Amino acid sequence: MDSSIDEAQAAQAELRSKNERLKLLLDLNNAIVSNLELRDLLHAIAGSIRQVMKCDSVGVALPDPDDDRLRILAVDFPEGKGLIREQSRVPSADGPTSSAFRKGEPLALDAHALAGLDAGDLAVAEGFQALCDVPLVSRNRVLGVLCLGRLYDQPFTADEVEFLRQAALQ
Repeated sequence: MDSSIDEAQAAQAELRSKNERLKLLLDLNNAIVSNLELRDLLHAIAGSIRQVMKCDSVGVALPDPDDDRLRILAVDFPEGKGLIREQSRVPSADGPTSSAFRKGEPLALDAHALAGLDAGDLAVAEGFQALCDVPLVSRNRVLGVLCLGRLYDQPFTADEVEFLRQAALQ
């Protein structure tokens, strides 16, 4: 009897999660078509994604036209130390965010992989235990990177990465 109750609760939780994700995609589309200014649009997207994906930080990095390095244009990170902030440059051209941008492929790192990064990396300095960088793609061109971080040790699952990849195509 208890196992059928547990199964029903698990099914309800999965359905709730799918509904939250569908609502997020609808909200993303609505924000895009409402003709918000770019920074306002990015803030709206970051806040929505942070809540649905149950992560501590969401940011959007775009290439800086002056030097081709990535710059954080919007960030939603209420519990941050202040190291990751708007207009910050992504410090390393070899780090995970830059790599996701160059390769055009999502990159998810767990606590073990993050421990191997340079101490100057912003994700390491902020204390992230899980990171996911997803390229923002339009018409087969990488425009920027959606950056998510968790301060607790719960890696991003393959299902979450695939959902984020779909969301980033919006």
